[in-house]
Amino acid sequence: DSGILKAIDLSASDDNGVFSDGKMAYAYDYLSNLDMLLKRGDDECWVNVSSIETEVDGEELVEVLFINEDGEKLLLKRAIYGSETDDLTGTLNRNAIMRALEQMTQQGASHTFILLDIDTFKEVNLTFGYKMGDQVLVNVVNILRKHLRADDILGRIGDDEFFICLYSVGDREVAKRIASGIVHNTRLELPGGLNITTSVGVVMSPADGNSAAEIYGHADLAMLNARKKGGDTYSFYDEI
Repeated sequence: DSGILKAIDLSASDDNGVFSDGKMAYAYDYLSNLDMLLKRGDDECWVNVSSIETEVDGEELVEVLFINEDGEKLLLKRAIYGSETDDLTGTLNRNAIMRALEQMTQQGASHTFILLDIDTFKEVNLTFGYKMGDQVLVNVVNILRKHLRADDILGRIGDDEFFICLYSVGDREVAKRIASGIVHNTRLELPGGLNITTSVGVVMSPADGNSAAEIYGHADLAMLNARKKGGDTYSFYDEI
């Protein structure tokens, strides 16, 4: 369950984990967001542990992430605390997301940012009406919340566009699996054979930008590149 605190001695190993140079590899069926205290000799640190469902070569997997807890996360949460939210989805709105994005880029740490656009949203509104369109948006947000970590930031920045800030995710392979998982999990089937898919643009800082404007602009270009490929996929900015 979320919030469970555990302590693990990194000098030991057992049937569930392998420890080498302070690193650990675990295989879990599922993990909620939790805090864990890692110990090695006299050294210890708190990390946030979470899982993200993804798909690799047609096989559904669970990616377990270990993120070092530090003061930057607390500062970020304070910066966006009390910010405006989107009335329909309950996510942060565009202004709040841009403030969070600016705060994260000023830290100088490595983060991943994702811009998601629903490929067939206009068709949904034209075919079923705006009420169904609103429900699709809510469903997509619920899916994203289920598969993102508690520390990730999600906001609606347009009619059918969402922005995701993945805190302290600086590994490209991890970012790739997260993007793939988002594309896979946001596929929805509607009556009449109309399918919901998404186009996802991925930007990694600081390599792809050092300001909120740069990150957002590059994420938009990456998302548009994914749409040019036919949608239902992701694209990294540095691959355009």
